[in-house]
This record gives sequence, C-alpha cells and structure tokens, in this order.
Amino acid sequence: MGFLDKRDKEGKLLGFSIYPLQYYISEICFENFKKSSVYKILSENLNKPLIDIYFKKIFYESSLRLACQILLSENCSTESKKIESSFPFLRYIESDIRFKNLFLKKSKNYISFKENIKNLIWKKSNYIYYLFFGFLSKSKKKDKKVKVAVNFLEGCSYEKRNDFFWINNKKFEEGEVATYIEHNNNFKKFGSAREQIKKLNEKGIRIINYKRIKYFKPIKIFSDILSKLKKIKVNNEEDKWIKNHSLILIPRIQFWYNFFQDENVKIHFNSEELEGSNIIRQIALKLNNGCSIGKVKSLPTNMYGDFIGFYPNDIFFVWGKDSGDRIKKTFNPIKKILISGDPYPTSTSKNDLIFKKKIEYLKTKGIKFFIMLLDSSFSNNEKADWQLMYSKKMESFLMKFINYADNNIEVGLIVKSKRKNNLKTLPNVFSRIKELVKQNKCLFINENNEISSHYSKHADITISAGAFISGSLIQCAINNRKNRAVMFDDTNISKYEKKIYGQSFNKLIFNNLDDLIKQIDNLKKSKNSNDLGLWHEIEDYDPFGDGNGGQRIGDFVRELLNKLNSGGETEDSIIKCINSYKNKFGEDKEIYV
Repeated sequence: MGFLDKRDKEGKLLGFSIYPLQYYISEICFENFKKSSVYKILSENLNKPLIDIYFKKIFYESSLRLACQILLSENCSTESKKIESSFPFLRYIESDIRFKNLFLKKSKNYISFKENIKNLIWKKSNYIYYLFFGFLSKSKKKDKKVKVAVNFLEGCSYEKRNDFFWINNKKFEEGEVATYIEHNNNFKKFGSAREQIKKLNEKGIRIINYKRIKYFKPIKIFSDILSKLKKIKVNNEEDKWIKNHSLILIPRIQFWYNFFQDENVKIHFNSEELEGSNIIRQIALKLNNGCSIGKVKSLPTNMYGDFIGFYPNDIFFVWGKDSGDRIKKTFNPIKKILISGDPYPTSTSKNDLIFKKKIEYLKTKGIKFFIMLLDSSFSNNEKADWQLMYSKKMESFLMKFINYADNNIEVGLIVKSKRKNNLKTLPNVFSRIKELVKQNKCLFINENNEISSHYSKHADITISAGAFISGSLIQCAINNRKNRAVMFDDTNISKYEKKIYGQSFNKLIFNNLDDLIKQIDNLKKSKNSNDLGLWHEIEDYDPFGDGNGGQRIGDFVRELLNKLNSGGETEDSIIKCINSYKNKFGEDKEIYV
C-alpha cells in the first residue's frame, strides 16, 4: 500500500515526515561509518566536510524506501510491523529505540546488469587506461586561460530556465565558457542537436566531449588511497558495502580531477541535486584549486533534513533573504551566500508582444478578468516511495477554477503547467482546458522550462497549488509586484511556513478553496479594493526586483575569472569578488553562514 492522501494527526501529509526520518537514519549510519578504517583513510586524504556530506547523502537517499515503509507501518493499523528491506545498513538501526516496535528483515538487493558493468568499469579504470595508452601521459598542454565549465541540464533557450542565464556575449570571449553533455536525453529534450549547438555557438560556448578514456589516467594521490582501501579487511556486510562503494568512488573522483585539470576548469556550474555526483565533482574541483557556483533552483521547504547535499558550492546565489534563510537551514557545506535577486531572464519584447496579442484577442471576446493557474508535481501516491499532492486533490483544485471560468462569461484562465503534458495524467482536466481554449476562454502554456512570471503580468491574480510552497509563485510575486499571487495549501504546510501563515493567512495563502473563490469573486467585482494576493514584504524575497539577477551573477563570474587568469589564488579571489559585490550592492547582500 502507498501513501495515497494519508495524513498525520495534525492533518499534514504523512510524507512530510519522510525527510526527518531519512536524516535520522542517515545520522545513525554515519556515526557507525565514522568508526571504520575506510572513513579514516578518506577523511584524512580528501576534503573531510565533503566526504562527510557525501556519505550522509548516500545513506539518506538509499534509506528513502525504508523510511516510507516505516512511516506507513507506524501510522496505518492495517500495515504489518514486519518490514523487509534491501537497505544495506539495516543492522545499524535495528538496535535504535526509535524502531523497537518494528521487525526489520534484510532482503536481497538486486543490482541491474548495466549497473554492475558500470561499477566494474570504474573499478578497472586504471587498467583500462594502461590498456589503451600504456604508461604514456595523454594529458594535453594546459590552456593558459582559465575556463568556466557548465553541466548541460536545463538547456540553452535563453528566454527560458536555462544553464547559461548568467552569460552576456559582451562579457565573455569565445571559449572562456564550455559545457559538457552527460546524457543524450539532456540535449534531445530541448530540441534538435543542431538547434542546441547553434545556440551555444552564438554565445561562444564550446562543447567538451568529456567521455574519454584519457580521464581514467591514474594519479598518485588516488592510487595511494586505493592501495590503502584494498588492504582493509572487512568483517561484516556493512563494511563490505562501504569498502566496495569507496573503491568505485575514488576512480570517479579521479576521472573528474583529470577532466578539470586537462580543461583548466576553475569555475564550475552544476545544477543537479540528487545522488552524489555533484559532491564527487566538488571534491575533484577543490583538489584542482577550483570553485563551484550554485543558485536556488527549487525553493527549500523548511523541512528538517530536506535538500541534504544538494548544494556543495563555494558561492551560492539566492533570490533574497527568505531563500537565503531557507538555504542556511539545509545540510549543505556552502561557504558564501550572496543575494542576487531572481536570476532567470525577463521575457523578451518579442515573446511578450506575442502573448499580449493573445490576451488582447480574448478581451475582444468579452474576457475582463484573468486568473492564472500554476500546477505542480502530483501523484496517486500508490507506491511506498514518496508522497506528493494527491492527484484527485490537484484535479479538484483545477476543476474548481475551470468551472468558475465556465460559469462567468467575463473570466478567462491562463494555465501554466509545470512541465509539458504534466496535466495529461488528469484527462478530465486536460480535455476541459482544451475546450476552454477553443472557446477563447483560456490560454494554455504547456511547454518545458517556461518561466511563470513571464505570463503572470497579464493576469489579475495568480494561484498555485502543490505539496510545498511554490517557487514559481514567489517568482511571479517578485517580478510583477503590482500583481496578485496566492497559494492554495491542501497539504497543511503551516508548521513549515510560519511567517506566511502568521502574517498573511487568507491573504497570500489559503487552506479552504471555497473561501479563496469567494475572495476572488469579490476582487473581480471590486477590482483593487482588498489586499488579496498583495505581497507587502516582497523585498525579503528579492530586494532588487529588476530581473537582472543573472547579469549580477555574470558580472561576479567575469570578475572572478579575471582574477584567476591574473594568477590569483582561488580563495583570495573569491573574497575580493565578494567584497566588490557588496561595495556595489550593499553589505546586506551577503548572508553569513
């Protein structure tokens, strides 16, 4: 049985308890791991804080299904107290008082053939290198100029969410910025390869083929660590797993070390959040005296344990004080936090004009009041591995406004979906939206990586629904400060969003859909007569509000690149650039960790 729409005693989604339970399990495992010989070798020879957060994250993520099973067992009378799990460290938690009423049984962990082959290649990577190149060094002559490397994950459509939001052609010369594509799908999902390459070339961004055997090149520091690890004798299954994982981990770090060194990469952007690859690259980068820059991608939830290891960055940019305070609560070894404002681009004048014409056309059909709807991730939650907003609840939310628009001749909808075809899993909703579009009552934005705030400026009010506070809704409020933005909270996040609930309940956030509809109806009749959806403390979310956050980050990168090219030490250069940033924008633009 899955989570469905199960709640705890306070009416919150039961799944909100997954994160703290995962973190609790992770801490138990980590405390045991710290006693091992493997930990001693790794922490003494590599960056200790990064090794710590890497393994905490590995324990955390691998315990997800177990944590879900435990919560369902403890909170559902029909669920068995006997739990079978392939979690490798079940023995570590069996004796903990938290789990004394559960019967935990180890089950076999099946690893796919593909995964086994990948692991074997990593373990034999040194031999593979020698097989191809013998003992000759295949590193190319290092470029004199330092590079910025970007993991291609969000595409290069510069008017949408993208990986290169900070690049200005006038500030970066051709070849100073490079990107690498890990998976072909990362390219394909944004259009044809030819189209993507053309866009990258227009910005002078070089594509690096990083999938090369030469990056398997053995390096002494890693060879020495591997030699020490191989000598360790293991006496139990847990230590065996840790040793085996570490024998794969070290070649992975070595690979990225060689890549960064060979390409002379000193600044790295990587927006991936899950699994440990982002931390592996950070370890390799630090060994090359490089640094990484991150930014808020998903708004942190304020839930204990969530976002662990998402951001192992040296410099991290946030929208404002609110997102900065949220980041500080997460378990991430970020060194410096700076406020940039929303980094994503404003709508181009061409796209804005196209959409405005569509709005004007609907107005000629009698529409006088526009409601913009933002969906989010939702699910039937039939499996015991996660809980999002229940699909039926999302359907109910959307249908309420679809019917409202259908019954009010002057009301039109702008529906902005989280991702392309996200709403196809709600066929009734999807078909009704299509009908309203045909009736000139609705505009449907159903594409990937579109920015909600580009469209909310044309709405009288924007409304979101989801399991967590919506980052897209916050961006709508940030970038269109005279417009109204409201969240419908079906999942009861009042414990985690105390500020917005305490100051703006039934103004910015609602937990009763009928009450929200009534207030919208009053707003429609009287226009500007109430405070519904008006964010009076918006400066906490973005003190700039000018849409130039990406430019500020780009200027910072340009200055840092100049200092590194002039021979400056990385840490010293970062401090100088931060001081320069604060001189330009104010001392309060650094949030102290």
